[in-house]
Amino acid sequence: MTLLDYHCGLSVLLLRSDRPAVLVAYNDVGHLPPDLRGVDLPAELRA
Repeated sequence: MTLLDYHCGLSVLLLRSDRPAVLVAYNDVGHLPPDLRGVDLPAELRA
């Protein structure tokens, strides 16, 4: 499995003292304008 990592992607972990950590979001680029998301991908594959 290959994971695509963006330098500006955000990851969110939910930490609780009574439970294991939960990965809520990985490498999210939704905070970026559409023209800056996935610039290394062809235009038809950009989110």
